[in-house]
Amino acid sequence: VLTAKSKKDLMLKLASVKDNVKHRTVPLNKVADEWIRNKEKDVAPNTMKGYSSAFKKITDFWADTDMEKITPQEVQSWLGSFNYAQKTIKNILLVFREIYDYAYVNYNVKNNPTLHVRSPKGKGKKERAFPYEEDIKIVQSNVSYPFGLMAYMALYTGLRRGELFALRWEDVDLDEKVIYVRRSIYFTSDHVPHEKSPKTEAGIREVPVHVLLWASAPGSPGQSDHRGDHGPERSG
Repeated sequence: VLTAKSKKDLMLKLASVKDNVKHRTVPLNKVADEWIRNKEKDVAPNTMKGYSSAFKKITDFWADTDMEKITPQEVQSWLGSFNYAQKTIKNILLVFREIYDYAYVNYNVKNNPTLHVRSPKGKGKKERAFPYEEDIKIVQSNVSYPFGLMAYMALYTGLRRGELFALRWEDVDLDEKVIYVRRSIYFTSDHVPHEKSPKTEAGIREVPVHVLLWASAPGSPGQSDHRGDHGPERSG
């Protein structure tokens, strides 16, 4: 709150404040550091990986640039210089916009060069290549070795690594030949595993057990019980 002895003094003080605001600088890296510290409190560590990657690209390039002086043309040109997939570029732009939103609320930054910038097309999405025949044979011939069954399951179920890590015997129905995917494992930067449930109902699903995988499952007909090589003992 400004106070003054006279109207003239008050006007002088207002002019001084406006002049300071006009000539101040708001370094992007300072605001971005505050933004990401707050973001870490609101999102899961696994989700934070995507934000952190975009954050690093933004702060590495723009550093302490005054946020009031960055232009839409500069942002558009910078995004266009990436040779990434469009999804990655969109994520970078999303994070950039969130940093500017934070600056508007907390630093009264009026300029927002990210608002009307469009994400470039980027590289086309690459089709995932099917494994080579020799790679499949290597997996098939090593089922009985430690970790061999996990690679075999990945090949014949399409489960993600985190979903495979999180499987329990209660998720595997050998009678119905079905695997129930109910959770996954992710690792934080300190390599500590954490368990999480799927974000949506679609993430909880039933996966049929392929006939070749069924034939290699511990306890299945014609298969010796070598559970010690492949996973935990089943209770009961």
